[in-house]
Amino acid sequence: MAADGADRRLRAYELKELFLQHEMLIVDHHVLFALAGKTSHLRLVDWQEGRGLFDSAVIADAGGGRKLPVRPDAFFTIEDARRDEGKNRFPFFLEIDRSTMPHAKFKEKIQAYWQYREQGLHAKRWGIKSFRVLTVTLTVARARNLRDLGRTMLPESARKHFLFTAADNYSLQDPSRIFADICLSPRENGQDVTYPLIPDPEDSLAKTAQT
Repeated sequence: MAADGADRRLRAYELKELFLQHEMLIVDHHVLFALAGKTSHLRLVDWQEGRGLFDSAVIADAGGGRKLPVRPDAFFTIEDARRDEGKNRFPFFLEIDRSTMPHAKFKEKIQAYWQYREQGLHAKRWGIKSFRVLTVTLTVARARNLRDLGRTMLPESARKHFLFTAADNYSLQDPSRIFADICLSPRENGQDVTYPLIPDPEDSLAKTAQT
């Protein structure tokens, strides 16, 4: 019994440590975006965290329907000074991945966001026309892996709204890198073509970023 109690305490400690590390990464990204905006035409204009963000989407399955949770780590908006008012804000849901989630659960997470978008729930809840999901991993290898997973299940039209990057692509010492071409996208078939969070207005991708 004593050994069982020790095991439970150790597991509780490990889970607490994982939770704290996860929370610190969320805080770090809030700071990173705020700092990066001080030297860029892109700036953070809104950042939200907590249970108030939680929502859900219903997907069809063999049983008729199943509710999947939509629980982002943060919801934030980047404003682009290069664009006209009304077309210059880009909302994102942030997912911090510490390689602890099995692929099956992550597939459900992607599916939930996809259906959330398809059903127009983002417009009803947040009053936004579009959004992107930024998943931040600890390594580039994991980012590639999740990017490829997303490509297997997302329709071509939805792939551009999902971006994957690794936290070691930038740092608090060099926060501006967070706006560089460091994101992988499921739209690419296994190729490591990288994209910025916000496309350049002159780029053809800008024409579809808000749709």
